[in-house]
Amino acid sequence: MFNRDRHSQFTLAMGTALLLGACAGTDAPAVDESTQAVAAYNGNGWNGNGWNGLAYNGNGWNGNGWNGNGWNGNGWNGNGWNGNGWNGNGWNGNSWGGTGSAQDCTITPNNDSCTTLHDWVNHTDVNGNGVAGDNDDKGARVQALSYWVSCACPPNVTIPFSDTHGLISTTFSGGLGLAPTWCGSDTSAPVPSSEMEIVSACLMARINMKGKHYPLSLRSLESGTALTTNEKLTHNEPLAWYWGNLWKMPHLDFDSTTFIDSVDLSASGGWWWNMERFSCSAATDVLKDQALYGRDCDSSDCGGHLEFLGDCGSGKKMLGSLGSWDPKAPGNSYYKATAATLFQSAQPGGLASTTQSGGSGGTSTATATYRGRSWRVMTLNRPETLSLEQPLSNFLDGSYGQVQLESGSIPAAQVAYCTLDNPCEGGIPQDQRGRKLLGLSSSQSVSVTLSGNKAAPWNIPGDPNEPMSIAIRYSRPGKLGDGQCDPSGCAQTTWMECASGKVGFNGCIGGIDSSAQLRIWVMNNTPYSLGWSPVHGSISPYGKNIFPATGSATTYSTAYIYPIYTQDALATVDGASDKTPGITYDTLRVWLSGETANAADAPQLDTAYYLPGPPPGDANCRGPNGCWLFAGPNRSVSVAQNAEYSYTSPPLPAGTYTIRITNLSGDADLYVKANGTAAVNSWDCRPYQGAGTPETCVVTLPLTGGYLSAMVRGFSAGTATATLTANN
Repeated sequence: MFNRDRHSQFTLAMGTALLLGACAGTDAPAVDESTQAVAAYNGNGWNGNGWNGLAYNGNGWNGNGWNGNGWNGNGWNGNGWNGNGWNGNGWNGNSWGGTGSAQDCTITPNNDSCTTLHDWVNHTDVNGNGVAGDNDDKGARVQALSYWVSCACPPNVTIPFSDTHGLISTTFSGGLGLAPTWCGSDTSAPVPSSEMEIVSACLMARINMKGKHYPLSLRSLESGTALTTNEKLTHNEPLAWYWGNLWKMPHLDFDSTTFIDSVDLSASGGWWWNMERFSCSAATDVLKDQALYGRDCDSSDCGGHLEFLGDCGSGKKMLGSLGSWDPKAPGNSYYKATAATLFQSAQPGGLASTTQSGGSGGTSTATATYRGRSWRVMTLNRPETLSLEQPLSNFLDGSYGQVQLESGSIPAAQVAYCTLDNPCEGGIPQDQRGRKLLGLSSSQSVSVTLSGNKAAPWNIPGDPNEPMSIAIRYSRPGKLGDGQCDPSGCAQTTWMECASGKVGFNGCIGGIDSSAQLRIWVMNNTPYSLGWSPVHGSISPYGKNIFPATGSATTYSTAYIYPIYTQDALATVDGASDKTPGITYDTLRVWLSGETANAADAPQLDTAYYLPGPPPGDANCRGPNGCWLFAGPNRSVSVAQNAEYSYTSPPLPAGTYTIRITNLSGDADLYVKANGTAAVNSWDCRPYQGAGTPETCVVTLPLTGGYLSAMVRGFSAGTATATLTANN
């Protein structure tokens, strides 16, 4: 299971001229021209079942789904989660969408009578100004609905939505399919509590208070959270558990599993406040780096939204404070349990779990048990993060991931310590929070390697047809580029203003800055190819800078490259031995080097990690969500008259893509189609230029993304040659 969804693939060989150019005057890795044929990937693993669509399929990933706003307001805390609207015609029928009839609520702040879903979305007056639906955190409630659809419904479900005030119009997309009854067509069917619990766990697991992208692997017994092959390789770090029932109001409960101790309330049985929304940390180092990646809910109560019990393995048992719970003021302390401490010993009746064999999802963990009550549970794993500032000369045999020094040396002055005010990835010395690499010069290069090439039973074979991404976290002082926003320094600048490229009233948008100087090769951006492909810098055919300035050395962004495919390449790494000889395709490798002799020209590198599937669709180089490069084909194609060469891209986020044929000799034509197969009688773009003339197609994929198909066809007698490229 993972937060995303996708489609197909391909293989490609690079022309000799490009290969030679890639090696000129640089410490580039040796390039292997060999490429093997591969059948087109049919995309079944990416259709939302294996990859579960969760985050990439619609708002969950491509839009605002990961920015956390949906979970900070009354959309999360109010009666909307608990009312009848979720269980009857208010949800399953048309009335919830605002197209049917439903009574208007009396306009009062946090009106408790607004219990139908329709009323909750359209007619509550949260801010108490007497006007419903103006700026009452409506976007948060609509976003909550989009999350519900992506958790509860399968990938083939899409639900158009418009509120009755005409402020929001969108389409919700299914993903995990955790609640077949609840998302079914029978509006009279009672919703099983197990479905409410697992959907609740899914929603809680996706809270993101920091508003930064961070790909997580959601795991449960349900088939919708089945893991892709490479997800097991990239996301083998346990992070947290979530459980509860958002559709049960917090209530007074009785714990009969422990003796009532009137002195030590934290370990006592008896009455306690059951919040029905719990979490615990499964990672020992979660406090180290989760907040800087954009999540603190895995190690805290998430701003009062959750009951955090500390370490999942501790068996903690905390007693809730006396008092009553007020849904209008969830931050009040009287509804919280006694704070858990990291040093508290396990207690009878404390946190425990049960497993169940035969589940088709991503885990055998079935339920979390606490104080004599059990709930369905969602567990999280995070990507393996690799520090870029401390490359090693030799690969540590047996390690899953490592940054290896390939050429040159990294002097101490090139490594900067970060403080709590300037956090970066890494360990936490007493007064520093990790380190970062200030820049790479042309005489320095490192490789970023992640491999399941270990002795059994820890070996993790990869899928050579499953497209992957690498994410590189960096900072880069300087002026922001056109349309960019500094998320910390321009807090009053809206995302819409930022994306427009116009300078706002506070002057935080716009500016001119030089391109970042960094060369990047991947192994490899086509399945089964054994060579290195240059994808960034002056050696690259794509011409896109994915390291725009972030505005300061303490503001971080993320650069993504996609696609990358697993290889059986670890045996070529110095100091490593091949634990799984043969074609096991278990290694991901990327090579970084400076572009110039001046290291200051390079971005300041912090950390990197790999993830299955494409980057977030809103990593558009114009704002805080990062920048991404589609490292599409760069293939020399040769076709006779009426012969055809076809290419199918891996799954891509929504956006605009450019496909070209250049370096033509003879007469060949380009055909391109979005979300279909390009053919003579089926295409969205066909420039149809004359012999020797380059041809270009610009194609846009819709909100739900998809894939591109390109065909090069020989037109005139003889053989035509051309170079096929594609990029975003």
